[in-house]
Amino acid sequence: MADTTASSTGARSAPELTVRVRNGCRRWLLWECELPDGADVRLLPASLGTLGFTNVSHFDRVAELVDSTGNAVVVVPSTGRVQIRVHYLTHQSQRQGAARRIASLIRKACTD
Repeated sequence: MADTTASSTGARSAPELTVRVRNGCRRWLLWECELPDGADVRLLPASLGTLGFTNVSHFDRVAELVDSTGNAVVVVPSTGRVQIRVHYLTHQSQRQGAARRIASLIRKACTD
């Protein structure tokens, strides 16, 4: 299982965010995301909207947000679950990097 952490950049210290490829995902498309301590998952969809994600949710209890390249973030506020879905057309060698970029946006959304 690959683990990666969206680390802080710049002088201001931001909380860390842990991202790991989902068990059983051999194609590196699904990633589980652990938000920083104190982050309110209920605010995440609106915050990601300000960072260029579009809400394409089909259900009230699950928020699905998509970026301009087709990558998605799925948020389940009732459980705190956050999943990154890398678009399937992303070359396999670039999928971990794509997940990291999305994770850094999630971290930014949690701190802004």
